[in-house]
Amino acid sequence: MLKRSQVLSILKANGFDETCSDEQIRHVLSSISYNDEEIKKAIDSFRGRVVTDSKNKEDGLHKVFRTNDSLSSEEISSLLGVEVNIDERINTQKDLRSFTNLYVSIIIIMSIFFGLGGIMSYMYFSQTGIFHPDVGIASLLFSSSSS
Repeated sequence: MLKRSQVLSILKANGFDETCSDEQIRHVLSSISYNDEEIKKAIDSFRGRVVTDSKNKEDGLHKVFRTNDSLSSEEISSLLGVEVNIDERINTQKDLRSFTNLYVSIIIIMSIFFGLGGIMSYMYFSQTGIFHPDVGIASLLFSSSSS
């Protein structure tokens, strides 16, 4: 889709100004091998009329809501009805946000450490398991020191 500035520069190069008729614009654009659909869109954009193609709009909406593909600037322009110009692609930061194997192993080790620490501290304060006074480590420690 030609922008207004592009159509204006083509017209000025061919000796026409902004006040020329649609037929003159059609003649100039057809002489440089634009097809009828492109010429109609160029005239509409030159005159400031917003015309969206319903087929392109449906395809764009399907692409927005049902796929992970990015939209081109032409598709965004047809969906919004405004001229949008995006020259560069924005790289997503998926690689930086994902966990590496090092992070995963650190998380696993820390969770095991804190889990065992919680269990051991509970057993110590309630004197159960290996900290039971009659059967656990405490009985071994106390029996060796009393003899």
